[in-house]
Amino acid sequence: MAAAPPSLVLIGAGRMGTALALLLIGMLELSGVGHLYIHGLGLTLVAGRVLHAVFFAQGVKSTPRGLGAGLTSLVVAIAAIWNIVTFILR
Repeated sequence: MAAAPPSLVLIGAGRMGTALALLLIGMLELSGVGHLYIHGLGLTLVAGRVLHAVFFAQGVKSTPRGLGAGLTSLVVAIAAIWNIVTFILR
């Protein structure tokens, strides 16, 4: 059986980061963080994924594509740190 094309492997990695970000945002919501912060993280995540997807589809390695991946990573980092701080302070 042939291996999956490299493009499919890369798309899978993006989905895992997105799932982790959504899980962390959901945990923040359950811990009582204000809805404006939740929406801000969600909008940043969506903007990052859209930027990355548009330039990924064009097959171009560019700054906007990297910015999109960076925004996704930033949301994961912020949400993870926020969850840890919220847990410690409770």
